[in-house]
Amino acid sequence: MRTLKVKIFAFRWNAVQSAGGNSSALGDGSDYIYQDSSDISFTAEAAVPENLPADILINNDTGHDAVYVAKTGEVLTYSASIDASGIQKKMQDIEKDAGTSNFSQIALSNLESRFTAKFDIPEELAGVWPKDKGSYTLKGTEAFSVVNVSVMSGQAVVTMALKDGIENYQQLHEAVIDQTQSTLRLDIGPFSVPDSIRKNTNITVTGDLSGYMRAAASLNGHVRNYAFAWNASQNKGPDGTDAIHTENPSTPIISGTIIVKDRETESETKPETEPETKPGTEPETKPGTEPETKPGSKPETKPSASSPESSPASAKASTADVKTGDTTPLAVWIGILAAAAVLIIILVIVKKKSAKKS
Repeated sequence: MRTLKVKIFAFRWNAVQSAGGNSSALGDGSDYIYQDSSDISFTAEAAVPENLPADILINNDTGHDAVYVAKTGEVLTYSASIDASGIQKKMQDIEKDAGTSNFSQIALSNLESRFTAKFDIPEELAGVWPKDKGSYTLKGTEAFSVVNVSVMSGQAVVTMALKDGIENYQQLHEAVIDQTQSTLRLDIGPFSVPDSIRKNTNITVTGDLSGYMRAAASLNGHVRNYAFAWNASQNKGPDGTDAIHTENPSTPIISGTIIVKDRETESETKPETEPETKPGTEPETKPGTEPETKPGSKPETKPSASSPESSPASAKASTADVKTGDTTPLAVWIGILAAAAVLIIILVIVKKKSAKKS
């Protein structure tokens, strides 16, 4: 009879950090914050955000010198201006350590890059602020485009993303550096200022911008992950900080401010007209001024006392042209009456003397 032998096996295992694992800052496979520990760990270093100067413009006005004065009914376009040169410089720094000048050999995977702009909309503009994606236009780049717009609860969130189809670093370089200007601009609008808007009060839109780029780059079997991020703050250039922040010019708040006035009425914009002259009267001439002479016409010349036109014959001939309005000065009439009175007195005296002689 065969005898069966039974052996009982029991074992267990633990794991420790491998010294031959993935490369790290120490170069020996162990995570650098646990140099004296066998604990298995993975540490990721957060990308330090770049700070990009940005500003909000209203009809191309930065608001640096004075608050933008808008009229009711005026058409406005708000613009977010972004200095993207910091992103381009970051990529150029990466290229220096790429290990090759033939960037098409560097394959990219999991590439993603986005900008997110947020605008806090004041109550006065909430009803007219654009809500459709077609009213948001990104200028200065062929690499990024607006992919989503959300407007709700007094805030507009605009997402801009890097185009698809980039498979190697050469294509990324061309898109972000060659096909993108150093300054990007997001235009919003146009839209009209409503008549019901609050007047003579500062109305401010504030903004915020953030973004990131990340990808895995591989060359000759070696893979390296890249990631960097950016935020934005108010441009502090010569045409930067808004006039409303003169007491605090170092503020990072990105803003654009308007103050609204009523539009000009027709009576305010109507050009001045010449005073109406009634028939039979001459236009009034202010003392010390010459009568107005219209272009192309000769100034009227009054006849002098020595001219033929001033003779009795000419005066008699012109009686048909006598005007209905009497413009003879009062002093002349008084003089005529006084002369007539003197003449009558003389005639009376002469008549009396003649009567005595007879």
